[in-house]
Amino acid sequence: MLTLGLIWTIILRFQIQDISVDHMSAKDGLLLWCKKKTKGYANVHVDNFHKSFNNGLAFAALIHAHRPDLIDFNSLDPENKLDNLKLAFDVAEKLGIASLLDPIDVAVEKPDERSVMTYVAALYHYFATMKQGDVAGQRLASIVSELDEVL
Repeated sequence: MLTLGLIWTIILRFQIQDISVDHMSAKDGLLLWCKKKTKGYANVHVDNFHKSFNNGLAFAALIHAHRPDLIDFNSLDPENKLDNLKLAFDVAEKLGIASLLDPIDVAVEKPDERSVMTYVAALYHYFATMKQGDVAGQRLASIVSELDEVL
């Protein structure tokens, strides 16, 4: 148990603690990010890091909100927990996000909150980095366009 506590402390320090949304704690900020990104998705109500994620729809919605080309969200069935979780985890893995969770461990009444939070933090960091790359690309395109006009 001591080892698990140490691992959680390391994860919290290096993966979750630096998340800042609206000047909230890392956990609350990450939860708020999830709520904002999944707002309007059918059958997705993110209130916590356990029961809100156990049918896989919240994970799928987070991915779909950023990359709608990767998941047909409307085809997912809330009753097919294992299939939804497997799909979300497989898609995330193709994006380079490590497969930290097993669908069987998440499709339970109350999955481990810390494990789910760690995985969601990985999604957050991936999509935040992707957004920064998009912004940099847009800025570079703007500069190139301006240079073309000058030259």
